[in-house]
Amino acid sequence: MRQQGHFLHPGRSKIPRTKTGHILPANHPGKPALDAIFLHRRATKDEETFQASGFTTLFNKSRSFIRVARHPSLPGYLLKVYLDSEQRQKRNRAGWEWLVRRCVGAEKIRKIIEQNRVQYFQVPGKWLYPIPSQPNSTSLDQPFVLLVHDMDLVSKEENESAWKSLITREHLNELYLIITKAGGSSYRPDNIWLTKRGKFAFIDTEYPTQNFDYESISSYLSPEMRSYWVNLTQRQTKKSRTTRSGAVSRK
Repeated sequence: MRQQGHFLHPGRSKIPRTKTGHILPANHPGKPALDAIFLHRRATKDEETFQASGFTTLFNKSRSFIRVARHPSLPGYLLKVYLDSEQRQKRNRAGWEWLVRRCVGAEKIRKIIEQNRVQYFQVPGKWLYPIPSQPNSTSLDQPFVLLVHDMDLVSKEENESAWKSLITREHLNELYLIITKAGGSSYRPDNIWLTKRGKFAFIDTEYPTQNFDYESISSYLSPEMRSYWVNLTQRQTKKSRTTRSGAVSRK
C-alpha cells in the first residue's frame, strides 16, 4: 500500500506526495536492517562514514555520480546511493530526483511485463528508503537511498556476448513491446543485463519520460537480429513522424 502525505526533511521544502509513492513499506523485510544502519548514524555522510557503516561499494557511475553498494545485513539486495558529500549533479537535478525517476520507470516497465505476460525480460523491485534525520542534518543532505533487488547478473563480457548470440525474434518482439509502451531511453546492454537465471533485467530505469529509443541496442545485435529489429521498429518510427507532422500542420 502506498504511503500518503508528505515526507519532511530538516531544512528542506516538502517533497510532494506524488513523489513518495515508492517509499519502502513498513513491513518490507529489508526495513529493520536499514533502520539499524541509519537510525543512529548518518551512514551516507561521506565515504569514510559509508564504509564504517558496513557498506561495500561495488562501483561508482562516472556520469550519474551514483554509487552501487551492498551490505551484509541486506542479502539479496543492493543499494543505489548519493553521498551527502557528493555535490555534483547530473543535469542540474538533485540525486534524490533521479532515484524517484528510477522507481517510476521500473514501475511502468513492471506493469507492461505483467499485463502482457512477458517471458524474457524482468525488472527489479525498487524502493525509496527515507534516511532518518540526525541532529546535524542539513537541507543539502540526501533524503533517500534506493533499495533494489539484486538480480544476480552475469559478467559484462557474458552479457554483451548474450546480446549477440542469444537474442531471438521472440526476445526482440517483447523488447519492442516494452519500449513502445514505456518510452524511455538508454536501452543498451549495460542497462538491460542478462541474469544468471536466463532473463534480461532492466536495471537502469531513470529516463521514464523520454521518447522511444530503438536505436541504442541495434549495434549490439547480430547482423540477422539487427536487420529484424530495424524492420520491426520502422513502423513506430514512421508513426511518430506522422504524428509530429500532423501536430505541426494543425498549428
